[in-house]
This record gives sequence, structure tokens and C-alpha cells, in this order.
Amino acid sequence: MKNGKEACPHSITLKESLLLNELGIMVNSKLNLKERTKSELAKVLSDFVNPKDIKTRQDQINKELLEVDDKIKKNTR
Repeated sequence: MKNGKEACPHSITLKESLLLNELGIMVNSKLNLKERTKSELAKVLSDFVNPKDIKTRQDQINKELLEVDDKIKKNTR
């Protein structure tokens, strides 16, 4: 590393390499924590919102939109 530092003053030192590795570990840890938190939150929310209810409501809204679209088409003829 010493020879490399003399050849290129911007090359990383051994300590900087360790620091970068530790920073990488910390960032990955935080990202994993974020994913776990999202997963846990989704699990808790699923106790309150049933995905089947969401699909049923979505189908109902789509049906209502089609009915409105049909009324608009009839009124513009």
C-alpha cells in the first residue's frame, strides 16, 4: 500500500479500506432493517385490511367507472 500511495497520492490507505468496508456493512444493515420494517408493517396492516376487500372495492370502482363512461357516451350521441 505504501508504494501505491507514493505512486498515486489519491489511492486509499489500508485504514481507509477498512473504513469503507465498515461503512458498507452499516449501509447494508440499515437497508436490511428497512426491508424488515416494511415487511413487519405489511404484516400488521394485513390484520386490519384484507387484500380480498381491496380487490372487491377495486372491482366495484371499475364497474362504477364503466357505468359513468357509458352514460357519458350516451349523452354525447
